[in-house]
Amino acid sequence: MPRQTSAVFDSPTGKGNLEEATLKHALETLMDPLNVAIDTISDQKIRDVFKLLCEISPETRRLATERLLIDKSQKRVVSESGSGSESESGEEDDAEDKNHEDHDPPSSVTAAAPSHLKRQISRYARCENCGKEFDVTTNTSKSCTYHPKDCEPTEEMYVDMYDGDDFEVDSPEMREDFPEHFMFWCCQSTLKDNPEGCKIGWHVAVTESPKKKKRSTWYR
Repeated sequence: MPRQTSAVFDSPTGKGNLEEATLKHALETLMDPLNVAIDTISDQKIRDVFKLLCEISPETRRLATERLLIDKSQKRVVSESGSGSESESGEEDDAEDKNHEDHDPPSSVTAAAPSHLKRQISRYARCENCGKEFDVTTNTSKSCTYHPKDCEPTEEMYVDMYDGDDFEVDSPEMREDFPEHFMFWCCQSTLKDNPEGCKIGWHVAVTESPKKKKRSTWYR
């Protein structure tokens, strides 16, 4: 049965009912059982299902390849001179770096056919400095804001005002409740005043498993 749309334009302009219909559609999409399942299951289960779909569906694998993989030559890395940037192929692009953040990635990156990817690598990585995921094709010398050192509790946090020997001063809960009492010694600012970072630079891809990562990034 075709969807009834005439009621959407009952008003002279149709704008009010159109917005209501759009909102209703958005709510229906949000409450779709599959969307609810995707939003509630674990990350590992999502990965398992996605890998299975890529194995049994050539179209799914093609779409995933287009969106998640790039050719290694498209990866932007800092040049040996430290100024500007260059691709993995070694071609420098100082001028491009200045305006790269304000533009979308080249269409050849977003729509490249899988057959064009001769040296496939992941398009997305997690930064070991700021803990955020980033696109390696748009990485620049101003992409990452971070603290070189993690914050530590100040002396005020060690005042004996809690009972029990198992009390932990430096914990995610304490950082969230008392951010003003955690100091970044790299810049002498507190977690409350400057949670993002005091340094700006390139994103650096994590080279180890996130489970082994020692640097705390929970507050990002």
